[in-house]
Amino acid sequence: MIEKYLSLIVSQHIDKPKFTAYIETYASACIDIQNVLLSLITLYDLDFATGVQLDVVGEWIGVSRAVPLIADQIYFTWDTTCQQGWDNGRWKGVGDPANEQVILDDGTYRRFLRSKVVSNIWKGDNAGIYAIFDAFVTPTSPILVYDNQNMSMTVTLYADSMAQLDKRMITSNLILVKPAGVSVTYTVI
Repeated sequence: MIEKYLSLIVSQHIDKPKFTAYIETYASACIDIQNVLLSLITLYDLDFATGVQLDVVGEWIGVSRAVPLIADQIYFTWDTTCQQGWDNGRWKGVGDPANEQVILDDGTYRRFLRSKVVSNIWKGDNAGIYAIFDAFVTPTSPILVYDNQNMSMTVTLYADSMAQLDKRMITSNLILVKPAGVSVTYTVI
């Protein structure tokens, strides 16, 4: 690449070794700067970023890697059929959170960011809802969205084909598919 710049030296300076050495040194420094700047594009690309760089991409998009999930039956309750009875569950105290914080791995965080990007450009139509879910879960994971025609909608998730963390993120309303003024009910089958 330096040869490209050395070939641009005019004829009256081509035979000057100090001038040629100066241009070679200056051009090599500029080429190094160009290579570093070009590598930044890949480092902070949503498809290729990892670790801290992916966290920076998340800041740009507006989503943190640490997400609050609805606590998965860790407290004792009277009105559920789960096995969190007297011996298994613990009593929810005054300061105990209803949510737990989960730090996402790079793959899940990348899918979460991609769904947030699609959600940010969503126009509110039904096809857009499926595009948001397809950006987060694999398209083979069946999700059914039903408009109840009363300012509410039901999202049905099929549990056997989806990871537990993905289901919890969707049911915790982290994947935004809610038009303004519409309530969403999640059903896991």
